[in-house]
Amino acid sequence: MLDALEVSGQISTFNVHSNSGARSDNSLYYVEEMGETRFENDMYIDLSELKHIVLSDTYGRNSVFSDGEESLVAKLREKYGVVTTGFFRMDGETVEVPEYGAEISDEAVVSIVRDLIDHIKQLHINRSNAYLECDTIEVFAFENGAWIPMDEKSSFTIKSSYVLIEDQDGAKTLHDDVCDKANQGQAARKEAKKEEAAKKAAKKAAKKAAKDDT
Repeated sequence: MLDALEVSGQISTFNVHSNSGARSDNSLYYVEEMGETRFENDMYIDLSELKHIVLSDTYGRNSVFSDGEESLVAKLREKYGVVTTGFFRMDGETVEVPEYGAEISDEAVVSIVRDLIDHIKQLHINRSNAYLECDTIEVFAFENGAWIPMDEKSSFTIKSSYVLIEDQDGAKTLHDDVCDKANQGQAARKEAKKEEAAKKAAKKAAKKAAKDDT
């Protein structure tokens, strides 16, 4: 999402106001006034990524904590119906190491986007001397290159960036093998750090003992 830009061409003015009651050095004050102002900004939503939820730490990008995966999938099924779980690879990716994940249906993605847009439409911010509210929302359709007002019923074409692997048993074996090697490597690095710390501590202790003897 980009920052909102002012597009109405309004020029701010400073007007003098005064406090009620007895006059003092602080009775008069300036207020900057803009009048009715319009802002515009652009937001990009990758529906292909919204459709897929990574539930694996194979590449270090797990979407949720491992102890919450089952609860998340259960809630998704409860709200959106069909949820496909299994091992996926990125479409067009040459690396064949799969990730465990879940995908929601196209209808669920459309529902999420519509909920998001409905919440944006309800945006209303009040301040002491100003307010901000959403005026219109338009969606750009890449199929025909047109902007469609969201007041109309718009359809979305969704293509997942991930492909479900048919051989789930083979995918699981490969996935577990890669994860085991990664865990072993991490454990080896931790052990090496412990050994290095122990050597430094021993060296420090020996130096201190030699100093005490003198």
